[in-house]
Amino acid sequence: RVLLRDTDKRERVDVWSLADGKPVAGWRPYATERGEDRLVTWAAFVDASNVLTNNKTGKLVLWSVPDCKAIWAIEQAIALYSPTPVLSSHRNYVVALGNKSMAFLDSRTGEPRGELTTPSLNIGGGPQMVAASFRNDGEELAALFWGRRGNETSRWLGRWDLKTGKLLAEFPVPTGNPHRVDWCGKSHALLDGRTLVDFEHQQPIWHYTIRWGGKFADPSPDRRIWYTVGIPTV
Repeated sequence: RVLLRDTDKRERVDVWSLADGKPVAGWRPYATERGEDRLVTWAAFVDASNVLTNNKTGKLVLWSVPDCKAIWAIEQAIALYSPTPVLSSHRNYVVALGNKSMAFLDSRTGEPRGELTTPSLNIGGGPQMVAASFRNDGEELAALFWGRRGNETSRWLGRWDLKTGKLLAEFPVPTGNPHRVDWCGKSHALLDGRTLVDFEHQQPIWHYTIRWGGKFADPSPDRRIWYTVGIPTV
């Protein structure tokens, strides 16, 4: 199955079957909201029969498919103006990125399962979360955040052990202001699909050139990094 978001009004999501090319379900998750709160800012499969959605106010809802019924909903699960949720490698957990914390929820019940301590940075009371990514084995989490230490304000990269909750490393991002982080193996992270960073040495070790105008598959369908781009016609 494939999940699609309407790119026109951005209020509708649809599920299609890849086996026969037929529609499975389609609905407007926030049809009862007002104005821009109706817009679907993020949507993802938890499994073939359940879809998570989020809107501008951070209302996180799990829907059953194909009957399009809400199983659970949490108001303001995601902080206003914060990045979109992040699913764990096996989609058992969803991380709600707030301005000062990272809360772990059971993706099928919405029940809280834990919280990570944020780095000792300060902007308006705490670091501003930008993006996060689970390592493929589910044992560690990497996160980008915007913060200040002393007189230095920049993007920072953090690494957490999910078994102990311990912050293993935090250091300024060595290049630009990335908005995306992906694990590559056990000790490297890819920033914006372009810069490969070595966690052990806290340095970039490779820069890739990608064609702009494409789209990353987010979340990944198989824990690999997928990037699609149109090919110009002659």
